[in-house]
Amino acid sequence: MPTTNGLSEDYATLGLSDDATLTEVKQAFRDLSMVWHPDRFSEDDTRLRKKVGEKQAQINIAHARITQALTQTPQHSASEAKEAALKDAVDDVTAFFALVTVQALNIEVLMRFCSASRTEIETKLKEFSANTREAVKRMEALICRIERELPEYPRTELESILTELSQRESEVSKDVAEYIHIHFEPYQEARQSTPPPREPVDATSFGHHATHNEPKDKRNLKWVVLFLLGAAGLWLIIARTSSVPSQPSTDNSTSTSSGVAALQPSPSVEPQPADPSASTTTDEKPATQDDPNAQETANEREVRETVEGWANAFRARDAKQFANCYAIEVEQFFRKEDVSRSQIYDEYLKSFGRIDTIIVYDISDLHVEFPVGASSLPRATATYDKTWDTSQTDGKRNSGEEVERLTFEKFDDGWKIVREEELQVIRSSRQ
Repeated sequence: MPTTNGLSEDYATLGLSDDATLTEVKQAFRDLSMVWHPDRFSEDDTRLRKKVGEKQAQINIAHARITQALTQTPQHSASEAKEAALKDAVDDVTAFFALVTVQALNIEVLMRFCSASRTEIETKLKEFSANTREAVKRMEALICRIERELPEYPRTELESILTELSQRESEVSKDVAEYIHIHFEPYQEARQSTPPPREPVDATSFGHHATHNEPKDKRNLKWVVLFLLGAAGLWLIIARTSSVPSQPSTDNSTSTSSGVAALQPSPSVEPQPADPSASTTTDEKPATQDDPNAQETANEREVRETVEGWANAFRARDAKQFANCYAIEVEQFFRKEDVSRSQIYDEYLKSFGRIDTIIVYDISDLHVEFPVGASSLPRATATYDKTWDTSQTDGKRNSGEEVERLTFEKFDDGWKIVREEELQVIRSSRQ
């Protein structure tokens, strides 16, 4: 082989010796192009991507100079040089096709394990579609060039790759659209259908209709006035009951305070049965909706039903129903503060995707309490023991037992969780 003066550095750039053949040069160029391809490095690291670009430019220059020097030697005819150049172009397009295939597999893995958000999935699809169109464009241009310059070169494999590229883009786009429709759009519609917050009510309205928009001192004043009115009503009932004599009066004297003669029933007259239609005053007050004890009993029943529905949603791995048990904004979610309902939905959507089987998920020793003055809206706390045992898709088991506390607040659409806390972890195992 003729001496290639001045190309020693180029051979070194490709990791070859000076007596390397044209085939070895092409193979080394393809290998280095894959290793130093920009898509293999993070877009956020600009310093690293700059170095990758410089390295790739050196590789391209070295390949071009060595190829030109070798194809110009008498050992290669014009047809061989043309065929070598076309094969080089085929290799470049084939390598780009391999990159597009890897991107499609990456998208399928993200959807299979539910390990990406909607934005990330859509971004990956956008990059894949752009690269696929570019690969199709390059492949079509290459096929036209082969037909023009080297008709005897086989084109069957290239045409099959072109067909596969078009089909692959259509299939991946369809799969992503179906995945987004199933996993993201239903919850988006549910959030859009959530009724807007009500306007602040008049200052004369009391009880559960107070909103967070009212000043704290005004809300406190409402409860004070409500308490005073209740105390006054109770005092009037007691006073009225104590003023009725238990036995008929036998005094024939005239009342000095009212000037009205006292009634004296005749001894011979037998007492008449009371008229059922007559209004009577009793010492016992019938239970009504305003009875605090009856109201608290109804609230406790509602809270217990909410806890049961929350646990059933977990057992069914229904992320939408599970997240709907929480308020729009949650004050505390384990060790996190100020967490939105949509964040809880996203987190449990991924968690449920990693669960293969729920073996045990029990809630026991449930205690419901109603703290006083904790908020402008009625609040309740539910303390319980939780035991769980699940098998994961990676073959591991996740089990444990702990004491938890849920804090509920009553909104227009029912009791919602505003706090979830771990009080004591008794055991936890993942193996």
